[in-house]
This record gives sequence, structure tokens and C-alpha cells, in this order.
Amino acid sequence: MPKQEFTDFDLLAGPICFVFFLIGILAMSVCCFNYCYILKDDELTTLEIWAYKRKLNWRLGPHSRKTIENKMAERRFLEDK
Repeated sequence: MPKQEFTDFDLLAGPICFVFFLIGILAMSVCCFNYCYILKDDELTTLEIWAYKRKLNWRLGPHSRKTIENKMAERRFLEDK
């Protein structure tokens, strides 16, 4: 059998699959886990806190913007004590 020869494009298959895997995990985390498994009376998620601190108008969890503002104000109040 002849020796296989790989092009540069063949060697990029591993990193490309890894990037698609990470995108899939991120999409599942934002879509499925944050909306299906976290209830409205649970604590804020890390993604919600991240979006709030950067003043993004993205809803990255089950809590409304007003609820996030109230819980963050409560958190700051408890940290000041």
C-alpha cells in the first residue's frame, strides 16, 4: 500500500470538530439548561450576571431584567454589610 499523504486541510479537521463541539455545548447551555432546568425562584445564573454587568439587553436565563436588577441590588447590599 502506498504511504498516505495529508494536506493542510486534512490536518484542520480536528480543531474544526473541536470548535463545533464547543459551540454545541455553549448553545445547549444557553438554550436548554438555562431555560428548562433553572426555575424562576432559583439564584441568578452566571450568564445572567455576566450580561447584566455588561449592560447587554440579552436574556440569558429564566429571570426577567427587573428581577436581575433587584437581586443584584440585594447582593450588593449584603456585600456592604
